[in-house]
Amino acid sequence: MAIIKTLKIITHPQGARYNATLSTQPVIHVGDLDTVTSVFTIDTAFVGSVLIAEGPGNTGYNLSGTLTKTFVSGVATFTNVGIVPDSTNTALDISSASLSFVTTNLNIVTSNTFQISNASKLVVTSSPVPTTTTLGRVMQIPIKVQFKDVDDNDIPLSGISIVASAQGATMSGTTTLQSGVSGFVIFTQLTFSGGSQVVLTFSSQGMTSAVITINLIPTNIIKPRRSIVAGDPPVVGDIVPFEIAINIPDRQLWVADETGTPVLIVSGGSGGGAYLPLEGGTMTGAIVFDGTSGQYISKGTFDTSRGGNSGISLVCSIGYEFNWQAGWLRTTEQGSATPRSLYLDSGAGTSLKVWNASDSTGTTISHLGITYPDGTTQTTAGGGSSIVRSGCEPDGYASLLSCNGSNSFWVDDAAAHITTNFIEGQTTEHYWTFSANGSLIFPDNTVQTTASTKFTSGATAPTSPAQGDRWVNTTDAVQYTYYQTAWVQFNN
Repeated sequence: MAIIKTLKIITHPQGARYNATLSTQPVIHVGDLDTVTSVFTIDTAFVGSVLIAEGPGNTGYNLSGTLTKTFVSGVATFTNVGIVPDSTNTALDISSASLSFVTTNLNIVTSNTFQISNASKLVVTSSPVPTTTTLGRVMQIPIKVQFKDVDDNDIPLSGISIVASAQGATMSGTTTLQSGVSGFVIFTQLTFSGGSQVVLTFSSQGMTSAVITINLIPTNIIKPRRSIVAGDPPVVGDIVPFEIAINIPDRQLWVADETGTPVLIVSGGSGGGAYLPLEGGTMTGAIVFDGTSGQYISKGTFDTSRGGNSGISLVCSIGYEFNWQAGWLRTTEQGSATPRSLYLDSGAGTSLKVWNASDSTGTTISHLGITYPDGTTQTTAGGGSSIVRSGCEPDGYASLLSCNGSNSFWVDDAAAHITTNFIEGQTTEHYWTFSANGSLIFPDNTVQTTASTKFTSGATAPTSPAQGDRWVNTTDAVQYTYYQTAWVQFNN
């Protein structure tokens, strides 16, 4: 077994920066080392001291503070060793460094290598930098303080204390923070009482301090100059009894009462909260109501060239879209021009009404029938129009010879009320509309103002028919029209 007396570094120096003490001060032990087992035993009876010096080959800096420490029970603890640039290091270049520890008649030991930071000052980098806050309330804009060099570059100096102090008001909250790996701290819990203005100083050893001035607003200054009640809105110059605050992390606008309690929260992201009324302006994109694209209102997603510039689209259920363009209504698949049926749920009490407001009359359509302005109701197909088969002359008359290949007499359209509603293969758009007085206008421009009594259906022909009456035999599904004294069959 070989025993030697030696020094051992228990705590290596760290956190070196120019013109400041080390954030981690070195601790040295003296004792006996078994060179075979590498077991070190502290010598509590040792009498002597240890000297700290720059490591071998180090340049650009000198040491400051108490550089010699006496062993107490075999332990020497340094407390204020610092780094200062030498006369050749005017640019405060970042340097690699180490420290050596020397005791008479013992071996010299050298620390791990560390970097000397060239941070020279503290700078408040909040965006925006706060200029006002309310007395007795936590500051709503946090204060970020960053280590920087002489050229305003951020210096990632970690583990260094930054202390906030105040003049002009009493400050409470967390006033000392340790810098993180990026070299900054954020003060979020500062509160002030007393005074109308406070000067905040942020300092760290060896650094030029950062200083900002903040105006302090009493909570009782936000009061109305006159009564603010329902029907008496504020005018220019009034100070309403609310405080407005911006919550940046949550993208919210808070309106609080004089106690600081939020009475309205306007959120800029997803989630709850009330919303302020909109008055004019231009909006792009859709207004989405539930965040799933299932319900929204937006500019129309297609244009049918009716002058509506795509119009307005309302989506009430995923897959369906209601489009309104220049007076035209269409239902389509969501985000496309593919048609979808439009349903009117009259079974639930909803009906379609075309009304004349001046005399309160009109026509009502439901799934049960059509009610006309005279109170009559039509519940089955029929009336003043019948279908002219393909190949018949569309001139107001229908030739039975042409239609059915049988008799060669003509049927008077004026008496039979046969009109041309549709011509097979014709591409012209056909439609029927309501007139202002509630009448129905058909594609041939004929008008129906009352419910038809000319159409019946059943297993037997109607008794006492009138000229032009029509009957569908429900036994064989054949349609007949009554002319003078005979029923004329119209085949499909």
